Formats: sequence, structure tokens, C-alpha cells
Amino acid sequence: MKVLPKLLYLILLFLCVGCGKIELDEPKGDDSTEQGDDKNTDDPEVSEDAISVAQLLRTSEFSSVVVEGYIVGSIAGTSLTKAVFGVEGARNSNLLIADSPNETDYKNCAPVELPNGSEYRAVLNLVDNPGMLGAHIRLCGEARTYFSVIGLKGLFDYAILDVSDTPSVDRPFPTLSTEEAEVFEGC
Repeated sequence: MKVLPKLLYLILLFLCVGCGKIELDEPKGDDSTEQGDDKNTDDPEVSEDAISVAQLLRTSEFSSVVVEGYIVGSIAGTSLTKAVFGVEGARNSNLLIADSPNETDYKNCAPVELPNGSEYRAVLNLVDNPGMLGAHIRLCGEARTYFSVIGLKGLFDYAILDVSDTPSVDRPFPTLSTEEAEVFEGC
């Protein structure tokens, strides 16, 4: 009967050794991109160190990410279906960002939390800064479930890359060049 415990031990050992990570080859795309290149060729305006909003929506929760997109609105209720596109009816506690400044389908948008008392809320919310509607921004934060979809919470940096018109009294924020916006290294 002493053989049975040794046999069980060997079976357990083989099972544990055989449970290694299985790595599959990446599917080969066209020859226009190098293998391993993570840049999204469908979003040519997104810089190399940032992901698009569409990519954010497919990102794993609790990942630190840099996202580029456009401010298109906010969420007026407790559900993403209560999206408000534009300034009328906007909330100051959150933003909706999209890959296009003209997006009006909430399914193509990601919510961004703007915590109370934060610099992010003071600068980016549409209630106090209606001129930020359509602004091209880069946000660095954590991909988290927000309004039942993956969005951004825990922001720790941002850059305003471009605005649709010149700064006004309502929006005295400078437009940052790409060189000035390189604050995201190490996100």
C-alpha cells in the first residue's frame, strides 16, 4: 500500500508540471506592420504611446493606460444609456470620450470619472468648461468598470492636445503640442 501514495504524488507532480502557460502564435496580419507592433493602424491619429477609445473598451480591468480621444459629452444618470452628447444637460462628475469628436452612439464611448475637488474636474468638465466639447485629449489612468463598461478611473495625468477653436474666457487652457504632452512616459 506504500506504492499508492508515491503513485499519487507522481501523478500530482506530472499534472503540476504539465499546467504551464500555453502561448499561441499571434495571428499574422498583412505585411504592412511588423509582428509585435501594438500600434493600432485603424486609428492613425492616435499616437504610438496611447490607445484609442475602442481599444480601451476592450482592455482588461485594472490596467494602467494612456488613452487619446475626444470629449463628446457626459452621463446624466446612473447608466451609460443616459449619455448626454454636447453641453446641454452635462454633468461635471464625468466625461464621455470617443474616437471621433462627432460620435453620438454611447456604445462607442468610454466614461471617465472626474473626482470631486480634482484638477481633472476643474479643467475638463463640460459644465464649467463648455469650450472643451470636442477637445482632443490624452488621459492617463486606470481601466476600470464605470457605468457598467470599461472606462477610466483614477486619473493621474492628462494633456489637452487640441481644441476645436481658439481659447476663450470660458476655456483659458493652452493647447499642448505633442512634445509638451510627453508627460506620459512611464504610465
